[in-house]
Amino acid sequence: MFDARQARRVHVSATPRFRGWYSDIRPFRELPERLPPILNAQGLSKAYGANPLFQNVSFTVSERDRIGLIGPNGSGKTTLLRILAGETNPDTGGVAVRKRARMSAVLQDS
Repeated sequence: MFDARQARRVHVSATPRFRGWYSDIRPFRELPERLPPILNAQGLSKAYGANPLFQNVSFTVSERDRIGLIGPNGSGKTTLLRILAGETNPDTGGVAVRKRARMSAVLQDS
């Protein structure tokens, strides 16, 4: 995490025109996260008849996150992916996707 107290001031003199210009130098990986999450799912629930697949599922997917979705057959994995891609509506809750992000799912053929 970037600590402002440890910031270094450096003198940059690429050309005489820029003499006296100062800048904070930080490695790229320490820049603060400025983008909203790619995906934000809040309170998702889905049931078919009296059988709930999942209830009150909430999570966020941010930059550089890696996600794995595992579970037994019939637990709702494909349904959750379809909800995230916008192909199916949840019974409760909602999904927010960052502007200019596109969600899609490539499902296996069974």
